[in-house]
Amino acid sequence: MSKKAVDNSLRPALVALMVTALTSCGQPTVVRHYTTQLFTRSPEASSAYADKAVAAPVADAVAARNVQAPEHDGTSEPISTYTHAWNRMRDNFQFPTARDARLDRQIVWYQSNASSLRNALDRADPFMGWILDQLESQNLPAELALLPVIESGYQPLARSPGGAAGLWQFVPGTGNRFGLKESRWYDGRRDVIASTQAALEYFAFLRDEFSGDWLLALAAYNCGEGTVARAVQRNHARGLPEDVWHLNLPTHTLDYVAKLLALRDIVATRSHYGIALPNLDAETQIALVDTHGQIDLGKAANLAGISIDDMRRLNPGLKRHATAPNGQLVIPVDAAEKFAAKLANLNYDDRTAAPQAESNATSAVVATAATGPTYRVRSGDTLWSISRRHKLSMQQLLSLNDLSSDAKLRIGQTLQVVAAKTTTAAKAPSKSRQTLQYTVRRGDSLMQISRRYRVTVSDLRSWNDLKSDQYLQPGQKLTLYPDTRMRADGNDG
Repeated sequence: MSKKAVDNSLRPALVALMVTALTSCGQPTVVRHYTTQLFTRSPEASSAYADKAVAAPVADAVAARNVQAPEHDGTSEPISTYTHAWNRMRDNFQFPTARDARLDRQIVWYQSNASSLRNALDRADPFMGWILDQLESQNLPAELALLPVIESGYQPLARSPGGAAGLWQFVPGTGNRFGLKESRWYDGRRDVIASTQAALEYFAFLRDEFSGDWLLALAAYNCGEGTVARAVQRNHARGLPEDVWHLNLPTHTLDYVAKLLALRDIVATRSHYGIALPNLDAETQIALVDTHGQIDLGKAANLAGISIDDMRRLNPGLKRHATAPNGQLVIPVDAAEKFAAKLANLNYDDRTAAPQAESNATSAVVATAATGPTYRVRSGDTLWSISRRHKLSMQQLLSLNDLSSDAKLRIGQTLQVVAAKTTTAAKAPSKSRQTLQYTVRRGDSLMQISRRYRVTVSDLRSWNDLKSDQYLQPGQKLTLYPDTRMRADGNDG
């Protein structure tokens, strides 16, 4: 095994370190720290990025799990830290070098659109260090951390006309295949944590499917493994080369492969191409906290000491003003422990109570989560008994709480047992909402408009006195009261 492989084999035991605290109902609030830079190689000197090294604050977390770092035996390379993500990434590049005219064209394009490239990479912060952790722990190429630049511009809320969504642009079918769930509370394709884990699982599958040929795996991610496999079989039958450049693949797929290789070359030799890249942190900036119940995002933002915009930016998978009934939150790593401690002492009745509005326009304030009455699980309860007690079908109870049919209940767990009802707020929206006049266009539906402005269909009907069987007409005027913190295109943050 190479020295690089030895280094990589040590990482899985040192990532995802967990520190626990007790919540008010006796359940642990888990903070998963994704630590980095324990066994990294010395970076090459770079005068353009001569910032001071960032020390990895991992000693306390390691002690919490009694994980002992191997002593330096004098034969392995010394422990060091990286000044930025690019040197760390470069040390784990695994894709083969390539010489093809497509790469040259893509590099010229990046040079001509350097500002767009920088903006996309800026959006990778604060997730880049965590993504590199995942790649290294699975011995996957660091080049994959650059792929969201091509797929989505590193925008978790990006959607394509073909139905793909999220950082990695999963279509619904592939998302389901790799366990990305969607409910009225949550979209796993938009969740950076879940979608990244799914994408890496998919790439590991494709690597094995194409016998370790990463360029074929990359092409298959773009146009499907069946398309690439058939192209390989055709060339094999004809005695032709079977590498990606000699296959009869769609032009956009070959350009897709060239885009990533060109981007890899730019990162590897930044000064050569004259493109200044943003200096992203090499170490993980986030922690994942189990909330053990639903919590309003405004309340969570206050507990973490961050703005509601930052809370949404870190948790783009959430579709409403609260977590799912059994959810998790991504929190800045330096705020996670305090957040967990405050959450552990928070009364369950206060979890879905929105914080009081403040005069400061940047205060973290959101509307109260749209939840109905709740039930706290007691000893001996089952999903079936709870559904019978509250006159719900099993499917209704599971749907209300984003649970699977084999979910395990915990004593003290809070379940929603009555669906939220439309209140008079729909007729008389609060002052935190703006009035908007919308003109119906050809092809519009109430569902499309509701999704675009993050309101419900029932609210649209109530605000405009529309009957359930009434169709929209082009040119018709609708009155909407969208949340002032949500952009009109449906994207938050």
